[in-house]
Amino acid sequence: MATPYCTRQDIEVIFGSLNIERWADLEGKGATENASMIAARIVNAIDLASSEIEDILRSRRYKFPLTPSKTLTDIVSKMAGIHLHDGRGIIDGDFVDKVSVIRAEVKLKLEQIRNGTIFIMGERIPNAPNVVPGNDQEAKPNPFNPFAPYFGYKPN
Repeated sequence: MATPYCTRQDIEVIFGSLNIERWADLEGKGATENASMIAARIVNAIDLASSEIEDILRSRRYKFPLTPSKTLTDIVSKMAGIHLHDGRGIIDGDFVDKVSVIRAEVKLKLEQIRNGTIFIMGERIPNAPNVVPGNDQEAKPNPFNPFAPYFGYKPN
């Protein structure tokens, strides 16, 4: 379990509390009857998003847990909200377009982190090798996780 880099409130600020509650309620029973399961799903989405950001930053030689920052909280909050939205598997009308825009923004920021054009606050391991694709290796998307590609790293 990764260090959580956002809270439920951080996700609700971006996507709205009603949307987050609805996306986490897979049974459709409502917040009153299904409150503990909704809360558990939100915690799981936060943990998943926090683990993914650590997996991405591990290749950039960061020590964990990371130093909290607004950028980190924003990225992880958006990733967690997208996981909840996608897990629900329904069409939300106009909100789908908003989630698509947020998804594209998150993918861009994650790529910038991988490329080193955006740095996340945190202590780095000074002599650890970067784990990135070599000249003969291509980054391949992981079909099960749109945020974390498989780099095909081969040890020397």
